[in-house]
Amino acid sequence: MRQRKASLGLERLDTRDVPACVVSHGVQNTMEIIGDGAPDTVIINDNGTGLITGSATGWGTFVFSGIDTIKVNTWAGDDA
Repeated sequence: MRQRKASLGLERLDTRDVPACVVSHGVQNTMEIIGDGAPDTVIINDNGTGLITGSATGWGTFVFSGIDTIKVNTWAGDDA
C-alpha cells in the first residue's frame, strides 16, 4: 500500500495591531496614558470627584473612578 505525503505550505497570519495609546489604572488612584511616536489624540474629562472619562487614539473610550493623579506621556508626534 502506498502512503500519501502531506503537502506543506505557508499561510499568512492576521495582522497584529498595537494600540497607539495605552490607558492604565495600575497604581492606586493613578491613571496613566502612554502614547507613541505617531500623532495621538487624548481627551480627558474630570468631574472633580475622581471620576475620569475620555478617549485615546487606538484605545477608545475609558472610565475610571477614584483617580487623584493623571500621568500623560504622548511622546513624539503631532499630539492633541
